Amino acid sequence: MIGAVFWNIKEEKHHGVAEIAELWIDENLRRKGLKEKLLRVVIDDIKQHFISCTHHLGEVIVTTGEDNEPAKRLCEKVGFQSVTVLRDLFGRGENELVYVLTVNL
Repeated sequence: MIGAVFWNIKEEKHHGVAEIAELWIDENLRRKGLKEKLLRVVIDDIKQHFISCTHHLGEVIVTTGEDNEPAKRLCEKVGFQSVTVLRDLFGRGENELVYVLTVNL
């Protein structure tokens, strides 16, 4: 396995919101653009899933640690916008950034 991604629908499909809960690439294969490719493929997969269910995908949500510079750069490169900070989410000083990609079909 070179990597994995897990996503889920938030609330009901008609709300049009999905979340990428986990995105991972094997440590030995990082820095080769695979995570960006996987992220773009999963976004397309999410879009197709919503279309097949006759619903409209409006937003995709992803979170990452405030100190995770590579993940932040990747999110922004793909078009996600940082919308808020969840302060001290996992412990004191462990802030999580929430990113949202607005999907225009």
